Amino acid sequence: MLKKFFNKLLRHIELHLAFNRLQIWKTIYVNFRTLPFHVAWKLPIYIYGPTRLYSLAGNIEIKGPICRGMIMLGHELGFFSAQHKSSMLFMDYNTKIIFSGPCRFDIGYAIRLTNNAIVEFGKYTRFGSGTQIIGDHHIKIGDYTGVAYNSCFMDSNLHFTVNIESGMVKNKAGEVIIGKYNWIACGSIIRKGTVTKEYTIVASRSLLNKDYTKQEGEFQTLAGSPAKIIDTNHKRIFSRAIEASLIQYFKTENHSEKRLTPEEFQNTSFL
Repeated sequence: MLKKFFNKLLRHIELHLAFNRLQIWKTIYVNFRTLPFHVAWKLPIYIYGPTRLYSLAGNIEIKGPICRGMIMLGHELGFFSAQHKSSMLFMDYNTKIIFSGPCRFDIGYAIRLTNNAIVEFGKYTRFGSGTQIIGDHHIKIGDYTGVAYNSCFMDSNLHFTVNIESGMVKNKAGEVIIGKYNWIACGSIIRKGTVTKEYTIVASRSLLNKDYTKQEGEFQTLAGSPAKIIDTNHKRIFSRAIEASLIQYFKTENHSEKRLTPEEFQNTSFL
């Protein structure tokens, strides 16, 4: 019993030490640099760990109720990669980030906004370590969407190209619109022109570059490069309680599947 107690105690201490420390001065600076004073004094944005502030010439807007620390940037959450680099914020003139509610980024993120770009994060969105947000026009990520580590969102090709026969130049920038309750697995690349439905699942290392809402089927599962619909009628279970019960069930029961009760099924979308 004593060994079990100390093992549990030391585990809590180890986890506590593993989290990035709150950067108090950078937290104060980012809030008062990017937010109106009547919002900034509440310190809704927390900056954690090593973070490079290359430019904060843009603005941040927070919709809905404001509370301290509701937006956590650089806080260790997933433990899928070791801390090996600093995070970065680059918001050029006339760019804007809009938060519709609480939002969390893991370590090593990069947010880069240029050319009057607007990036919108829905409420209760969360992003794994190494996530890149490269905004040149407009990126919108729906409520309750989760993004795994090393994923990248780009609404621009960054450079123009010209057709040497016709002389035509296409717009390098477009929109990225991600629906609510999406789950985007690790290493995925989301390019300009991407539009997804609610409850879409994106498989690891997929490349999205088109409007998938125009294709038939709900609860789409996308995979490949470029991504295609490989399945429908599946959605990610976000409820941690149901996930824990399923882990226990498959550990103790010799079954390969389990039917959820109507009550469990209704609660799969809630954290």
